[in-house]
Amino acid sequence: MFIKQSELFWDLDHDFVKEVMEKAEKESMAKGYILFFEGQAATHFYFLIKGKIQLKVGDSGMSVFMLNHPGECFGWSSLVGRERYSAMAECLAATSVFKIERNAFDRACRRYPEDGMRFMKRLAALLGKRLVQGYEMMNATMRQSAWRVEGTGQVQETPTEE
Repeated sequence: MFIKQSELFWDLDHDFVKEVMEKAEKESMAKGYILFFEGQAATHFYFLIKGKIQLKVGDSGMSVFMLNHPGECFGWSSLVGRERYSAMAECLAATSVFKIERNAFDRACRRYPEDGMRFMKRLAALLGKRLVQGYEMMNATMRQSAWRVEGTGQVQETPTEE
């Protein structure tokens, strides 16, 4: 898988993609490996080559997103001015990624500002899509908790306090 296959890099200038590819490091990890922890310094951005990554947040380790398609990206905190990762990334299978150091990516964006801007707009759209998916998941969870099952097997609406 080449980085260019990622939707974030579609139709960007060849020289920009080439520079990013030259700075990318391929890394392979075993199932159970933690790429980064929530709160750890956000130093790299990642693209999945193969495998399965679960992003988790909070003390409970609630899963917030699953990555299992080549070209999917994560570690976006490193690109948007956040100093720390907002989630933990755990390998759920043997996994390979490309990782790009934040400063190397920033330099490529400064050298090719139009491509950097197009990339960041695509990243914003991707993050917006994930945010909407999170809202939908929260909404579904809230709807489920609005019902309770009585000992008879009947489902009754949970009374709300007014």
